[in-house]
Amino acid sequence: PLRNAFRIGFDSLVSSAVGEMWANHEITAITFQAYSLLLEAEIARSPEKVTDLQYSYEQLAPVFERLQLVLAPITPERDRVLRAALDLYQLGFGPASIFSLRDSEINDRAAAARLSTESHALAQLFANRAHTLTMRLRETAADDSQALQAMLALAGFIQLLLIVVVVLVSVAIGWHYVGRRLISRIMSLKTAMDQHAMGMDAEISLEGKDEITDMAHALQCFVRQRTTVESALRQSLDSLNEAQLIANFGSCTWDEQTARWQWSDGFYRILGFTPVEISAGWQEFLERVDAADREKVQRFFLHLTPSARIFEIDFSLRRKDDSRCAVTTRWKYAKVGSRITGNLHGTLLDVTERQQIEDELLKVRKLESIGVLAGGIAHDFNNLLTVIMGNTALARRQLPSDHAIQNFLRLSENAANRARDLTKRLLTFAKGGDPIRSVTDLRTILAEVVEFVLHGSNVRCHLDIPESLWAADVDSGQIGQVFQNLVVNADQAMPDGGVIKISCRNERIGRDGMGALLAGDYIRIDIADQGHGIAREHLKRVFDPYFTTKEMDSSKGSGLGLAIVHSIIRKHSGAIDVESSPGAGTTFTLHIPARSDETAAASPPSPALTAAQDDTVSSGLVLVMDDEEMVRDVAGSMLEHLGYEVLMAGDGGQAIDIYRRCLSEGRPPDVVLMDLTVPGGLGGEKAAAGILALDETARIIVSSGYSTNGVLENYQEYGFCGIAGKPYRLTELSATINEALAGAPFLDQRRDRF
Repeated sequence: PLRNAFRIGFDSLVSSAVGEMWANHEITAITFQAYSLLLEAEIARSPEKVTDLQYSYEQLAPVFERLQLVLAPITPERDRVLRAALDLYQLGFGPASIFSLRDSEINDRAAAARLSTESHALAQLFANRAHTLTMRLRETAADDSQALQAMLALAGFIQLLLIVVVVLVSVAIGWHYVGRRLISRIMSLKTAMDQHAMGMDAEISLEGKDEITDMAHALQCFVRQRTTVESALRQSLDSLNEAQLIANFGSCTWDEQTARWQWSDGFYRILGFTPVEISAGWQEFLERVDAADREKVQRFFLHLTPSARIFEIDFSLRRKDDSRCAVTTRWKYAKVGSRITGNLHGTLLDVTERQQIEDELLKVRKLESIGVLAGGIAHDFNNLLTVIMGNTALARRQLPSDHAIQNFLRLSENAANRARDLTKRLLTFAKGGDPIRSVTDLRTILAEVVEFVLHGSNVRCHLDIPESLWAADVDSGQIGQVFQNLVVNADQAMPDGGVIKISCRNERIGRDGMGALLAGDYIRIDIADQGHGIAREHLKRVFDPYFTTKEMDSSKGSGLGLAIVHSIIRKHSGAIDVESSPGAGTTFTLHIPARSDETAAASPPSPALTAAQDDTVSSGLVLVMDDEEMVRDVAGSMLEHLGYEVLMAGDGGQAIDIYRRCLSEGRPPDVVLMDLTVPGGLGGEKAAAGILALDETARIIVSSGYSTNGVLENYQEYGFCGIAGKPYRLTELSATINEALAGAPFLDQRRDRF
């Protein structure tokens, strides 16, 4: 029974060790208490003591039942531990319990003592009788009586000696087996268990083939499972941190008991702090909230009540560097079973970049809406301007130069030219304003723009452009307009004079990109002035159409300049940014796609800066196709003034018929001036294909004030040999037709293409 008691006690000990993960410390303590009660019962000397110990042991029955419930869903290895614990539980109950056995043993010993007493009494009686008999038979039994007394004394001594020997041997065996073997192995396992509980590695002894070894195997299996779980947990935490890093995501928990936040690494990363740099208290959290949103956040948390709902709120936080970051947050109270606690879980997603992209998309939509509006009126407006400018130019040439009406016509022509420029600006927003790209040297364009804009100004310009600057893949006319608008703004920002610094450099952006820019080669251009700067609240709106901090008048612009710049750069797949603060000047930074593999050729002068050429008298047959009769009439008058013979067509089908008739007569038109857009009729693109099917040497010039189909960007691909933009100018129209008549190379390119 003693060995079994120690074995059962050891089972309880290991069960408590395993129960560190599955039961609570109370069960472990009660198990050891049961073990102690059983040991005390083993050495108890009185039935009353055994009864008291049994009563105390019965008080532990509910705890053992709880142990059975807690350890019910377990693995087979833990099942052996459960059976060992339940064996300990059963050992203290029933007729075969230690208490019953001990009580029986004490009673048996009492009975033996009574029997011994009775035997002693009988022996005494027998002795008395023997003494009487001896007295009677002294002479005959004296020797026998002495021998009997000697034997009784010897029997008592031998009995006492045997009892002492048995006790000593039992103590020696128990000490050797329990003290030196069992207890030492139990303590070794307990030490290993404690070390593993603290996260340290420890060797578990597997010597022998007894129950202790089986328990050591069970403990080793538990340690392996725990190590596997901890490794999986660490991997899960690492994956969670990596996911939060990728998503710019953070989480936090408000602990109701400690009244403090628990912030994740992602949350600290959003704020730009490390955990040792900022305290996770409520006041510190509020101080990180942007001042404009602080009252809203306080009101939000004040009205939060424990419920199963998920709450959402968006606000801005101040980072360590005092920059603002926009976050969208979700909050939910924690639950324990079916009870909702006061602990609040929250997630924060940094949407600063997304908000910037949305702001950028909003700007784009604004520009596109202006583009749709501009494109809708551009066609008709350009036709009207063509009539006005054409007739005005013809009227001026019909009158003597000193005629009194010349001044009025000149003013009208200037006004029409300004209206034409305004239309071109509006068309920059339209889909038809796509750039016609070519390999261009930006140094030439910048030099021309600076000389043109700052001529006569009290502002100087310092150009820092390296000789190794890459060529740009741009529309030289549109990029010239970008530089012109930015230099004009810089000049107007310094009415008392100053210096504009323009620096260019090559920049290669890696595969991760930079902001809205994709990976590739770019030319970075910084245009900085020393002016009064732009207020912070205005910086986000500087690229909005018709937004300006200047007085809206004819001398300082209409608020379209930077919007045009933004639209042109966006259509070139580039980017523009601005940095400014009041009193510290303004710097615009452009990134323009480059051609690092080619050498920049000399860029043609910007159309806005090109001097007008003199119109000369020519000859030839020109076919004009336009759906507007007024435009046909003024174009015909202008061409006749230039010396050409003119044929008219109202749509593409009529133009094909006229060309076919002229071709059959042996005198095809020398040049065809063809409008691209014909509402409800055959337009210039299909008409050009029809004429080229009749005569592959036909010289066709596309004419349009507005187009959305991209023909103007790659007009050679559609068989055209030149572009004549509306409204017409005599000099430009003459130069375009002369170039078409003299330009043979395009015919060779057309043969190769078609």
